[in-house]
Parts: sequence; structure tokens; C-alpha cells
Amino acid sequence: MTILSKDEERMVDVGTSDTLRALYSTAYILLNDKRKELSLGLEFLKTGNCSAELAKETAKQLTIIKDELSSFKPEEAVYDYRNLKEKGPWQNNTSDDVTSCADLITTADGKVLLTELIDTLIYASDNNVSVEALG
Repeated sequence: MTILSKDEERMVDVGTSDTLRALYSTAYILLNDKRKELSLGLEFLKTGNCSAELAKETAKQLTIIKDELSSFKPEEAVYDYRNLKEKGPWQNNTSDDVTSCADLITTADGKVLLTELIDTLIYASDNNVSVEALG
């Protein structure tokens, strides 16, 4: 799965759709009490799509999500919000560099996924282009 700016200048190789689902699931479950105020950010994590008009606010919300998830240990991450008993592939297999749920989930090339998504949304806002998920 790839998250791509409409002008194709920014691309995030998410890997499989399970990767984005795990990030969404983790934020959705762990930040339960903040779902309403983070609705744009959560919707982006769920779909991978964002209009140019909402990109700036969505980036702000993803930054808040990242900050909030940094207070949760990697062991608290959720693989699938629909089946909380399902274990993620990272269970008992995390690098010592991973200190929280904010930096647990990475792109296919090992970059922190939330950081890459925020950067892509900022680019989209600055250049008035949408962002969409492919694959």
C-alpha cells in the first residue's frame, strides 16, 4: 500500500494495508476518550485519504496522535481493533530503538510511519493537493 500526494511528489510506502490498520487500531483503542477531537486524523489512518482542504488540520491531529501514543509502551499496541486478541507481528519482537506506540509502526523502509504521514500531509497542505491511498 502506498500513500501518495495527488501530484505524485510525495510517497509513503506503507507496506501492506495491515500496517495502516494496525496504526489506526492502536490510536482508535488507546485514544478512545479523544476520538471526537481527533476524528480527521483517525479517518486518515483508517482510509489513507485526505483532501487538500483538510490536510493541514489532519496533520495537526496526527501530530497530537503521535504525541499521545508516545506515552504508551509498544506492548500496548493493537493489531486489529475488531479483534483485540489478535497479536501483531511485532509481539515479542521489537527493536530496542522502539520506545513507544508512536515509533513502533514503520514504513516498508523502516521510517516512523506517523512522521512520514505528517510530513506528507504538510506537503499536501502547502501545495494544495490531496493525498490518497493506492493498493
